[in-house]
Amino acid sequence: GNAKNKESPTKAIVRLREHINLLSKKQSHLRTQITNQENEARIFLTKGNKVMAKNALKKKKTIEQLLSKVEGTMESMEQQLFSIESANLNLETMRAMQEGAKAMKTIHSGLDIDKVDETMDEIREQVELGDEISDAISRP
Repeated sequence: GNAKNKESPTKAIVRLREHINLLSKKQSHLRTQITNQENEARIFLTKGNKVMAKNALKKKKTIEQLLSKVEGTMESMEQQLFSIESANLNLETMRAMQEGAKAMKTIHSGLDIDKVDETMDEIREQVELGDEISDAISRP
């Protein structure tokens, strides 16, 4: 279950990126079609065929509307992608912090303030003893 939960955000991120890439290709294709329709309209106008030029411009407008929808969809998906990536980063950060807290708990499990104070007192005593011995040795 836990492995599935870890893969779920990753799969969603991969799928969103793939779909955004697909929509990007569609966007590029639609832009090419718009340019083609503009060129066709110009050609028809130079030939004096206003009806065909008008039809090309209508088709161009339809394609532009479709392009606008594709771009809106891409924007929504990119926003969702950023949100999922951010949430996933927060989740991983939280997991790392929990592991750190567990490690600290394990380290501190054998310690309490009384033991630390006792150890520090012993260290001070030994340092003082060492100083006294050093003083005794260095006296003429």
